[in-house]
Amino acid sequence: VSDPRFEGVQVAPVMVEGAPETCMKVSADGRELVFVKTQDQGCLYYNKAGRFVKFKKYDRSSLFPDGLFSDRGMLWNNCIRLLPDSLLLGSGAGTFAYVYPNDDDYYRLYDDGGISFFDVKAHSIYFQQFIENGGIALVCFIAFYILFAVGILTKGIPSAKDPFMKAILWGILSGSLCYMLCGLTVDSNVTTAPVFWTLLGLAHAMQKM
Repeated sequence: VSDPRFEGVQVAPVMVEGAPETCMKVSADGRELVFVKTQDQGCLYYNKAGRFVKFKKYDRSSLFPDGLFSDRGMLWNNCIRLLPDSLLLGSGAGTFAYVYPNDDDYYRLYDDGGISFFDVKAHSIYFQQFIENGGIALVCFIAFYILFAVGILTKGIPSAKDPFMKAILWGILSGSLCYMLCGLTVDSNVTTAPVFWTLLGLAHAMQKM
């Protein structure tokens, strides 16, 4: 083929265990793709899980630069297309990996560099809350913290007579605010989330003392 678009592209027959027919291996851009043509399903792609599937490419947002925050932008762009399905009810706690398009073969091959692992976290508390628990749950989460922070600033700290308690309340407020800000690029996990909620409970109890 003299077409310059196909320079460096190599095609060769290859045998794959379980394949209904002889497969074709296409080598291009430093990657190897194996396809097989079947009578009933047409052309199928041999994915990294060792299965023959239709080659999939999903539409995704371009709101964030793909390389933003160590490629989190790429992940969030894929998350945005899931948001309309979770406006009221999410997919369920801990189900992000099941609803995220991990079977997007085009994304895996070209944008993700052919990495074989699956994305199981959104790397953002807010995206993860929205997708798993729903848009209403995310609004409630943010509203709860705003009410907490306003309460600390307007009632808790001004009414604290003990300087030590006042310092603790300031520390809890600043620490929890850092947690909320870090949540923009980090998902909730069992290491930090219990500390966050414990401190919020402690601050609430201190206001009652």
